[in-house]
Amino acid sequence: MAASADTRRMLGVFGLVAVGFFWVSGGVYGNEAIVGAAPVPYVMAFLLGAPLIYALPSAIVCAELATAMPEDGGTVLWVTEAFGYRVGMHNGFWMLVVWLLDSSVYPVFAAEYVFYCDETEEDLDNDIPDFNHQDECKVVQRGGMAMGIVALVTLIKLSGMTWLTRASAILAIGTLLPPAILVFAGLPKLESRIWTETTGATDWVLVVSWVGWLNSGFLGLGALAGQVDRPRTYVISAVVLLIVATVVNVLPVVVSASLEADRAYFEPGFFGDLAADLVANWMLEAFQAGAVISMTGLYNAVSIQTEVSMIYLFSRLFPASYERMVVSQSWFFRIRDGTSPLFILINAALVCLAVWLPYAMLIEGGMLVYSFSAILTYAAFVYLRHKSPDMHRPFQVPGQGVGWALAWVLPPILFSVASIVIALIPEKDDPDAMNGLAIRTGILGGVIVVGVVGHFSMLHHQPCLDGAKGLGTWSHGGSNEAIALLADNGNGSATVLTQPALTHEADHGVAKPAAESSFA
Repeated sequence: MAASADTRRMLGVFGLVAVGFFWVSGGVYGNEAIVGAAPVPYVMAFLLGAPLIYALPSAIVCAELATAMPEDGGTVLWVTEAFGYRVGMHNGFWMLVVWLLDSSVYPVFAAEYVFYCDETEEDLDNDIPDFNHQDECKVVQRGGMAMGIVALVTLIKLSGMTWLTRASAILAIGTLLPPAILVFAGLPKLESRIWTETTGATDWVLVVSWVGWLNSGFLGLGALAGQVDRPRTYVISAVVLLIVATVVNVLPVVVSASLEADRAYFEPGFFGDLAADLVANWMLEAFQAGAVISMTGLYNAVSIQTEVSMIYLFSRLFPASYERMVVSQSWFFRIRDGTSPLFILINAALVCLAVWLPYAMLIEGGMLVYSFSAILTYAAFVYLRHKSPDMHRPFQVPGQGVGWALAWVLPPILFSVASIVIALIPEKDDPDAMNGLAIRTGILGGVIVVGVVGHFSMLHHQPCLDGAKGLGTWSHGGSNEAIALLADNGNGSATVLTQPALTHEADHGVAKPAAESSFA
């Protein structure tokens, strides 16, 4: 065990960049929507500015927290250490909702690409009232395919097969090829007009939510800080990843906007249409295949993280019931290797309901809840600087004391606050915007109601209160060898996660869970 633990801290710059890339940026599928949401100069300002004021401070701040508290649990652990068990559990529930909505996006994106059709100018002029410019038949087809992807992945997980998880990294690399071809073929056709055109409507909610979604993976990047050879390696790697992720997000935007001036055409699937016109007809099928493979793998990874989080919260709230499930002889209830058929099916059922929402609402609703969790994480960072100034911090954000801590988190806090305010401002003259506001407030309201009920239920029983220690430890090697997973934190933004295994405490002989490596 000790040898395995040591190997976790041997990542150099190249290794951390290779692993971290699939944490913070895994592809461009679906990013057409942000091109259509605002004029290119506005989109570029957010794509270039957010990494500096939001992503980089988040990565550096979380690096300090992750190395100071190397136990499993991520933001739930840090918030619990700062503000206590109940606040930590609220944060864990918020992140569970975020992952549930996030995982629902990927089957929808895959279906969007498969059932994408090239609309004519007549269709756009007629303003066909449907889901993302398509008729109701397409809505049913997309929803049906999204549920089919969920069902397929669920059956694979229930059967115990892990090939989809093991192949995720290789498949993710392969699916980057079609967008790369589009970018290289389109670079010679860049036009200067895209930098000056600011006409047309701007969907600020979608722009801010989407950019936040693209960069949210950096908040969890700090969980890898404990696996590097020295702190300087992490800083260099974070900067490199920031540059790489920004380039990956920006280039398809400027290329596609140069190739097509009408923003009304930009919806998931349009990149394939542009590539077919620019390179060859088979590029449309290549984009569709890449989207299905990539989105299916990402859904599998994030859904595993969601299920593990469900079990994590269940074990904290109901430890006695959890231990009975661990030792249960029932295939349906028993918890093995960090998951359970019961929670797999619960997660799948919830996702099958969520996939009928428009993808924009899933992202906007998820980022609305995520912004509250992010602010709480930044607050935990500042408070721990005050509460535990003598805590050993192998990696420390430059600057001493609370004042410097506030300086580091102020920009991402302001971004998160702006995201919340913009998401909750009504636009009475736009019926579609009002419908979106109703969905976002409904999601937030549901989270608040469940949180209030859960809070009072926690007051009436004594849950597991081991707080910052987690419920178990990572098991490496042997029969419980950890599996590398790709778990998304943003649009194609993948997290390399180690699947929690069960460990056994010799004193009691009771199996206990290894909590997830990061809740960010």
